[in-house]
Amino acid sequence: MKKNPLDGIPMLKQPLVTEDGFLNEACMNELEGAFAAMPPDHIRLAGDSEWNTKRITNWREITGGLAHWAVRQIPETDDTPFPPGLEKMLGLLTAIIRPKFDKMAWAELSLCDISKMLHDALWDEPIFQSWNDEKVLPGWLDLDALLRNVCLVIRQDRRASDKFNADFEAEYGEEPCHTWTI
Repeated sequence: MKKNPLDGIPMLKQPLVTEDGFLNEACMNELEGAFAAMPPDHIRLAGDSEWNTKRITNWREITGGLAHWAVRQIPETDDTPFPPGLEKMLGLLTAIIRPKFDKMAWAELSLCDISKMLHDALWDEPIFQSWNDEKVLPGWLDLDALLRNVCLVIRQDRRASDKFNADFEAEYGEEPCHTWTI
């Protein structure tokens, strides 16, 4: 007998809409609770081999990814150019993670390692948390998505590097001189 792929996945108990066709507040509360209980990516994706493969990483890929996505995730309707305190958060992140890299600024890290670094360094910081408050940042940021996007852009760069290396090897019969991501 085939196992049901939904076994073990919690399902909503409340209907999404009421009989009148309006959003069901009880369902919204249930969804909010489910999202709040979701573990961070470095825990949730621990079994994913792509997220656990260590690769050469430069610390600026991480800080640059944070700056990029912190600005990019601000909705178009918000005129704020960047989240308040972004420079301070970049400085804090750099101070915390830089010692984990060699003197040339490189370390072998998995995406889970990077996700954990970001979460540990930033999650409890009041400035970082304020980016999720519409009184501070009218378009507010989804902080989980922000940290995930930093890892996803690094993953995308790694995939592009792998493709380049495979294409190079297919065409020239050897690996390129450098195989790390840039």
